[in-house]
Amino acid sequence: MQNFDLEQLRTLAAVIDAGSLTAAAPRVFLSQSSVSEQIRKLEERAGQSLLTRSKAGVTPTEAGTRLLAYARRILALSDEAFRDLHGETLQGELRVAVTDYFRPGDLTRLLGRPGESYPQVRLNSAS
Repeated sequence: MQNFDLEQLRTLAAVIDAGSLTAAAPRVFLSQSSVSEQIRKLEERAGQSLLTRSKAGVTPTEAGTRLLAYARRILALSDEAFRDLHGETLQGELRVAVTDYFRPGDLTRLLGRPGESYPQVRLNSAS
């Protein structure tokens, strides 16, 4: 049975969020060359390119965007299962102050992520 490696999916998400392999390395506690190797192996497993590389950084290909959506769900579910089996629950209230620097579409997407992963956490935002 073929499947994707959780750490490679975590690395993909970090790279796309950070915008470059170098910037993602500290987020996943790896060297830049290890991040590059993780992405290479993931692309090999996927059978296609997941990132477009340029001097300005990386952007996901169409396949990369599709896999990222699955990766986020898989990683959130894995984290939820781990917390559940260890009796850990994340609950409470998270207050976020927002400046008008953020574009509304980006803000909606960013603020939606915690609610998907942590349904017991209430999110309050102020501008």
